[in-house]
Amino acid sequence: MLCIALVIYVCLHGTNCIHLTMRNATPQEQKDWFEEDFFMKGDFNVMQLFVVVPAVIQIMCLSMMGAVMLLNSYLF
Repeated sequence: MLCIALVIYVCLHGTNCIHLTMRNATPQEQKDWFEEDFFMKGDFNVMQLFVVVPAVIQIMCLSMMGAVMLLNSYLF
């Protein structure tokens, strides 16, 4: 819905109405970013973050779906 509204806004007002201002980072800001950013530091277990967590979420969703289907079969 928001995407459609943005497309309509851009079509009505043209693309020149969106102004993004960017600047280059200073060397100190870049160094701080490399040292402080979670993903840039790499102080995490990739397997755990990108495989185990989504798998657990998927199993929980499937379990809840099954529980609701079982509950519906008893109630209705």
